[in-house]
Amino acid sequence: MITWRDVTGDHCTADVSYRATPIARLHARPTRWQVEFVGGTLDGPANSIGHAKRAALQALAEALRALDMDLQMALRST
Repeated sequence: MITWRDVTGDHCTADVSYRATPIARLHARPTRWQVEFVGGTLDGPANSIGHAKRAALQALAEALRALDMDLQMALRST
C-alpha cells in the first residue's frame, strides 16, 4: 500500500508497506525526491512535486526489480 500525504505545502511523503510491513518512505519536494530504506537512501532532482512523486516511485520500482533478481539468484544457488 502506498499513501501520499502532505507534510507541508511543498513536501509530501508516502509510506510503502507490504502486508503491514514497512518497506520504504518516499519524499517528494519541488526540486528533489528521496526513497528511504532501512539501510540507506536513493535521491535525485525533480522539476515539481508531481515529477518528484513519479521519480521516487520509479526509483522504488527499479530497486524492487533488482531485489527480485537477487532473490532469484539466491534461490537458484541454494
